[in-house]
Amino acid sequence: MVQDAREKVHQSVTAIEQTTQLVKEISDSSKEQSAGVSQINIAVSQMDTTTQQNATLVEQSAVASASMAEQARALRESVAVFRTDDKGAGTAA
Repeated sequence: MVQDAREKVHQSVTAIEQTTQLVKEISDSSKEQSAGVSQINIAVSQMDTTTQQNATLVEQSAVASASMAEQARALRESVAVFRTDDKGAGTAA
């Protein structure tokens, strides 16, 4: 009976040691996962910043494009007052 009790205590101690090891491994894995999630959050934040910068550049490009279109229209109007004689164009004198 003492031998039987000794064996049961030994089995309990072994099971507790295995459980302790598993809990430690779970804890380590959780720490790694937390670090990974943190890195993902940083990457997403950087992507968000870049997206906002790109949106600003697109807006600026649209404004510049509209300004150039207006300048081109004004230039066409300014040049329209000039008349050219197409007769003899391209012939040598």
